[in-house]
Amino acid sequence: MYNMNIKEAKLLIIFGLVEQDSNGLIWLPTHDKEMNWDDSMEYAESIGCRLPTREEFKLAYKDGIKFCFEYYWSSESYSFDSAWFFNGFCCNVNHDYRSDPVSVRCVLVLE
Repeated sequence: MYNMNIKEAKLLIIFGLVEQDSNGLIWLPTHDKEMNWDDSMEYAESIGCRLPTREEFKLAYKDGIKFCFEYYWSSESYSFDSAWFFNGFCCNVNHDYRSDPVSVRCVLVLE
């Protein structure tokens, strides 16, 4: 996993390219294409990131992180054919079929 250093992260935050929550997670911009859950997980890993958990989404929402789309995949599976998603407009979570296209927002961990 890619670990951004503090200097790199601060520059990206200053220029408004990424946001940081109170847990220190760096929130990358929403991907320009919706994806199914499996593709979302693969995409996040391919760029050295991960998808956020449901609780991380809720904290980010409370911290004022901006969500420009309604639904985002979380990293958590619900069952063999569904996964949890976060509603960025009203801060709740639910589950949907993993095959459905949903928005993707990855996070980086600062170390």
